[in-house]
Amino acid sequence: FTTPCAIVILASLGAPMEGHSILNRDLTLKVCIFDELMCLCGMGAFIFPSGPFSWLFLTVAVTFYCLTTKGIHDICELGISEAGTTFEAASIRGLEWFTHILWSTFPIVFFMHYFGYISSLEFMVARIIVELIVKSVYSVALLTGNFCLLDTIAEIRLLSLKEDAEKKQNTTIHVEKMNKALQLAVMEAEASSRLSR
Repeated sequence: FTTPCAIVILASLGAPMEGHSILNRDLTLKVCIFDELMCLCGMGAFIFPSGPFSWLFLTVAVTFYCLTTKGIHDICELGISEAGTTFEAASIRGLEWFTHILWSTFPIVFFMHYFGYISSLEFMVARIIVELIVKSVYSVALLTGNFCLLDTIAEIRLLSLKEDAEKKQNTTIHVEKMNKALQLAVMEAEASSRLSR
């Protein structure tokens, strides 16, 4: 049940430093609830290994899995729309794909056990291995995305704002120089017309 932590982390990416750390609390809570219901229904299917209850739990678990992945996509889209830099937006998109790919390994292992391709012992070992791989890769993805270094992201945002301000200032200075040059040209033309009279 550690996935709500990952969902909350995804929901806070792209958020400004001031104000709320989670962009949409209602959406985040809804996705966390879908995720927990998916896990509970998966456990229900594991408790009832055969029969109509098993298929009912599996169907509901798959439905909640689809709702969870759609919610994660919505959360990431919101983070991308609020991202301060293109690097931050690309990192959020990459982390979304990592999330979908890595989290899909859990149901794959479950269905392999459910349909008898692996034994209960192999299922337990496979779950532990998948858990370790998913959390390790997810942690590395968060670290390489600089999401844990909010100062770095704030610094990049400030540098972008400074560059924009410098470009505007340079444009203003260029326009002022052009105006002065035009004024000098007009004064020279007036002086030369007076001299020619």
